[in-house]
Amino acid sequence: MAFNSSSLFAGRFVMSFARMFFLSALCSTMKFAQPFFVSAFCLSLVTVSAAQSSSTVQGPPHGFTQIAQLTTSDDSQGYFGAAAAISSDGSTVAVGIGGGGWSRDHCAGSVYVYTKPASGWTSMTETAKLTASKENENNCLGVSVAISADGGTVVAGALAAHSGQGAAYVFVKPASGWTSMTETAQLTGSDAYQGMGTSVAMSGHTAVVSSAGTTPAVYVFVEPATGWTNMSQTAKLTSSLSDSPGFGGKVAIDGNTIVVGGCSGQAFLYVEPKNGWTNSTQTARLALQGASSDSVAVSGNTVVLGYPGLNGGNYPVGAAFVFVEPANGWTTMGPTATLTASDNGEEEWVGWAVAVQGDQVFAGAPCTDDGNGLPCQGAVYEFIRPSTGWTTTSTFSAKAVATNPVPGELGFSVAYGGNFLLAGAPYGTLGVAYLFGPSN
Repeated sequence: MAFNSSSLFAGRFVMSFARMFFLSALCSTMKFAQPFFVSAFCLSLVTVSAAQSSSTVQGPPHGFTQIAQLTTSDDSQGYFGAAAAISSDGSTVAVGIGGGGWSRDHCAGSVYVYTKPASGWTSMTETAKLTASKENENNCLGVSVAISADGGTVVAGALAAHSGQGAAYVFVKPASGWTSMTETAQLTGSDAYQGMGTSVAMSGHTAVVSSAGTTPAVYVFVEPATGWTNMSQTAKLTSSLSDSPGFGGKVAIDGNTIVVGGCSGQAFLYVEPKNGWTNSTQTARLALQGASSDSVAVSGNTVVLGYPGLNGGNYPVGAAFVFVEPANGWTTMGPTATLTASDNGEEEWVGWAVAVQGDQVFAGAPCTDDGNGLPCQGAVYEFIRPSTGWTTTSTFSAKAVATNPVPGELGFSVAYGGNFLLAGAPYGTLGVAYLFGPSN
């Protein structure tokens, strides 16, 4: 890839690499493709002192209006909003903070939970703060988060727990509602070596946790009939390929389908066997012809892979790739459609984070500057499936942007549930998570 050399480029690259412990854990100890190193630079060097911005969404036919900004009551340092999840009904939000500096020397981390008031979402601080029982152990809790459909269970990655082996922490809502608490259970890999908890996902009673260290693997945990308890995996998912760099960098699950991202020009898809999850290699590979699957999402028969490093000439503009399950089931295949943004400028990184539900795809673009000269204010693009099915396009349906822009990297994390769009912007003064509701 060719890049415009400038002091801004160099400064943003160096600072972002230092900030990105949770991603560098994926790749610093393994053979990793070029896209990671170039994608890291989009994180902003700029420090802002302005008040958090308001946001809006541009573009017909669908649209969203900002309805809330979610912040913390304790002004915690640590890039709040780098990981975020929302329940399927849109009633509960979980936002990870991961720990200041993203380093194992200062990374206790935490997860903040927000519940929708009876009168509807409004700007607010957290309902509850979730922490590790050994808070001073520098677990990097909250580097990744997932939430159950009903908002009653949160799973959070803690990739530096247990001296770097990592783990995922499960928090179950008490009968009286969410309150500040420590974990209900810890999920560990029986043979995990490093970085477990890099990415987490949840669907029903199943949690998926990646370990993207020097021996990458993905672990599946099925909740016991008696409820979540400290446990090792139900099944271990691996690649059949001898060399799968970046395997497990991102994971997603919906029902009986798990998708695992990687850096080797493909993602890996697993379908649950009739008798339940068991140790296995992939059902199919989703090929990207040299691109890496830096973000992944799945809904029903649709998988979306984001590759923010896709070159748009001299600059990485990014894209989201859509895969639709064939009539006879998943098989190794290329993308059904490629989604880019018609207003792409330089270095937008579309696809840094992705989400999909039904006929809607959302792609975060945290380095969008919208032509106003502020680097990395960020945006989220929405794409709607045409009545004839997904096809390659650069026409988006809506774009969430900050109307009073700051370089906060809106779209660094993206989630969707209950007609609400959630977008993290971890590089404002202290970070913020934006909630958008439909405007029509």
